[in-house]
Amino acid sequence: MTQRSHTESDHPSPPDDAIGIVRDERDAALRALTGRLAHELRNPLAAVRAACSSLHDDVRDTDHRYRLALTLREVDRVLESISATVLSVARPQEPTVDLDPAPVVQSAVAAARSLHRSAQLAFSSDPAGPLCQLAEEGFRTAIFAVLDHLISTEKADAVAVRLARPVGRLQVQFTPVPARTGFAQLGLGLLVAERFSRDAGGQLQWPDDDGPNCLTMDLPCNYV
Repeated sequence: MTQRSHTESDHPSPPDDAIGIVRDERDAALRALTGRLAHELRNPLAAVRAACSSLHDDVRDTDHRYRLALTLREVDRVLESISATVLSVARPQEPTVDLDPAPVVQSAVAAARSLHRSAQLAFSSDPAGPLCQLAEEGFRTAIFAVLDHLISTEKADAVAVRLARPVGRLQVQFTPVPARTGFAQLGLGLLVAERFSRDAGGQLQWPDDDGPNCLTMDLPCNYV
């Protein structure tokens, strides 16, 4: 009996759209992480600069003033470097378009399913409503980023994704199985979703201790 050799067909490659969304997620993660680090560094450095500037004005000793001036120049150099780094990875703001969010969420779920074949992913939605104005690729990438985080980092065996449409809002709820008592809030995937939600005027909501065990992307939906 001839033994069947393993070929690429045994483990089919992800479709091009899934590969593209992974690339978009990584790019978005880099931008989000860079922005978060820049924010964390700018604030203390700005405080250091303000303190040094005040001391420089008050100190009369020439040597101390010289050292403070050197410190101020170095702090300014670092702040300029941080700003330049943020700009170097910045991406032009994606315009919003009129879209039905359900197919976009479905495509993100399909991409995650093709990459995480052992995970069970289910999608449900409220009845179709009016079109919303959203940045389509950013929205799709954010949905995929949450799913990728829940499966890869939180080790979820399954995730139920539900699209809800309360008046004037759009909510995407992610419920992992088994249930979680907490989430790794520093994960890059969640950082991507958090930044998209914030930029869109919404937020990524964490579950309450006594509330449902789900993450919720809550967005304003400007009905068309």
